[in-house]
Amino acid sequence: MGMKNSIIFILMLINGVCFSQNEKIKNKQRAILIYNFSQQVTWPNPNEFENFTIGVLGQDPVLAELKAMENNGRTVKGKKIVVLNLSEVEDIENIQMVYVNRKFNFDMKELLQKVRGKHILIASEDYGFNESMINMINIDDNFQFEINKTRLNRENLSISTAFAKMAITSAARWQELYRQSAISLKLEKERVLSQKKLLAEQRILLEKQKNQINEQIHQIDQRNLEIERQRLEYDSLGRRNNRLRVRYRQDSAFQIQLHSQLENQRIEIEDKKKDLAQVDQELRSRNEELQFQEEELEKRSALIKEQDSILRKQREEINYQRNFTILFILISFFVFVAGFFIWRSYRIKKKSEKELKLKNEEIEKQKKELEFRSKESEEFAYIASHDLQAPLNSMNALASLLLMGDLNDDAKENTQLIVQLTDKMKKLIRGLLEYSQLGKAVEFSTVDCNFVAKSAIDNLDQIIKENEATVTIAELPSIEGHEIKLILLFQNLIGNAIKFKKPGVPPEVRISAEKVKDENTSSWKFEIRDNGIGIAPEAQDRIFAIFQRLHNNSQYEGTGIGLAHCKKIVDLHGGKIWVESEVGKGSSFYFTI
Repeated sequence: MGMKNSIIFILMLINGVCFSQNEKIKNKQRAILIYNFSQQVTWPNPNEFENFTIGVLGQDPVLAELKAMENNGRTVKGKKIVVLNLSEVEDIENIQMVYVNRKFNFDMKELLQKVRGKHILIASEDYGFNESMINMINIDDNFQFEINKTRLNRENLSISTAFAKMAITSAARWQELYRQSAISLKLEKERVLSQKKLLAEQRILLEKQKNQINEQIHQIDQRNLEIERQRLEYDSLGRRNNRLRVRYRQDSAFQIQLHSQLENQRIEIEDKKKDLAQVDQELRSRNEELQFQEEELEKRSALIKEQDSILRKQREEINYQRNFTILFILISFFVFVAGFFIWRSYRIKKKSEKELKLKNEEIEKQKKELEFRSKESEEFAYIASHDLQAPLNSMNALASLLLMGDLNDDAKENTQLIVQLTDKMKKLIRGLLEYSQLGKAVEFSTVDCNFVAKSAIDNLDQIIKENEATVTIAELPSIEGHEIKLILLFQNLIGNAIKFKKPGVPPEVRISAEKVKDENTSSWKFEIRDNGIGIAPEAQDRIFAIFQRLHNNSQYEGTGIGLAHCKKIVDLHGGKIWVESEVGKGSSFYFTI
């Protein structure tokens, strides 16, 4: 146990040393990068300052590295570096460059206002994109930076072209790097918390060991007291031993007297043994007579056993003949019954085969008829959608041409209504065609539902941004299914959760799954929960029927086919779909696969 604790303590010490060493290396990298910034920027008034002064806001560890550069005589454009530690923004005066880290909570707007018109360069770390003049971020022990040329030009500062090409120019790229930095920082904080927790456990363990040592010391004290008590008892036993010696001498005299009495008793016992020998001789003569009588009884018992053996053989022969007769009768009966059942089974089998053949022929006929009707329905749906869309396209085109002409307000409003209605009709036809094609047989494969949910969110990216929605995905399983149809299922349910939002409330959608088991099978139950307007209980059963809508187009646009699509996709995967909701409290759509 002691060796294990020592190893843990050494590992913690090494880990702490490594952590401290990594921070020192990062601070050195920061100092070098700050120095490089000063080398690559050109000031409009280099003759007005004798030394190049760098101010560091807050108690930042990089101050020590910059001080080391100052002590080593580093120069910027021929001018010696002077490093100052600044406590407040008001302290910024007569310097050429300021470094500030966001962790010290200095307001960048206030800082920019302070240096305006003073030709002072601001180099920052971990601030937002384009908030500073030069802003850097640490990602996995590497530093990236971005340059705001507008702010530099406002202070008449310019930066070399070659150095500017090394900077990040995209806000999206900067946000991605910032996100990675946040993740790295979070992991580092978790590691530090883990080390603190381990140190706390180590302290508790040391405290426990201390208590154990105190307990051992207490036990040693108790043992010493016990030894002292035993020594006192030993002295007491010595005194008692002296008393016992005197008593032993008195007992010896008594034993001599007792020995004399025992010798007299021994003589009396010898006399009694002689009397017993005579009695024993009489008993032997009687035993001889009893032995003779036992021999006679054994002879008679042997004769009785012989007669009993003969009777037993006769009984066994009679029982054998009787059992043989009964067995023969039973075998004959079972042969008759078996023959009857075999004949009856043969008749039933022939009849069943005939009925099964007729049913198979009927099923095959129905299968062909269903295949023909399915093919005919698909052709009808395709032709109907194509033929219906052609006149709608013509109406839409003519209405669009009319809108381009000189129409009065009423005519223009009516024409726009025609365009809207034709667009709605086209969406209904397209949705109906997709709904009719969902029933086709598909091949299932292993599908990662995390990828399915991500793909659905990517398809809804524009809608999510427009509505400022938040979509959270818990860890989802891999299942057997059809990937494209599952993406359509997730896309419809997430899109509905965003569309039917409360006025003025950003939508929040959470996707999760759990394993459920019943008596025979197990399946995955998925939940898509939102904070929208909710659904009344009396309407929850009919929303999955095609063309069933709870709101008109003036409130929420739609065709009434989306949830019918979802139900058909879930049915195709052998599951079920339902909703649990209260008006004004959001909805939870569930489906099983």
